[in-house]
Amino acid sequence: MKRLTSCLIAASLAFAPVVAVQAADQPAQQEKAAANFSDAELKSFVTAAIAINDIGERLMPKMQAAEDQNAAAAVREEGLAAMRDAIQNAGLTVDEYKQIAQAADSDEGFRQRIAEVASTMQ
Repeated sequence: MKRLTSCLIAASLAFAPVVAVQAADQPAQQEKAAANFSDAELKSFVTAAIAINDIGERLMPKMQAAEDQNAAAAVREEGLAAMRDAIQNAGLTVDEYKQIAQAADSDEGFRQRIAEVASTMQ
């Protein structure tokens, strides 16, 4: 459970660049209230968050070893693409993932609900 909570926090922070890219690419949509997310959506979020955390851990050494800005940018793009794929493979859109992450960031009770849903997945 502790690793899962850490993954959720790290993944929501690690995914911030993709959220920013996505926000620039799409018109803003009305945010969904935290209470309106289903347990299935939260399970998908947890699945995606764990995958995103794993992607970040896998790519960090490549990023640190990048010899120049172009190499670092290529690794960053690889990571962003992998993160988008992880979200979609988990059954969410990037916008849905972003909405859940934003709601979790601002609502302690909602973070606890996500943790409870996550605990049922282990």
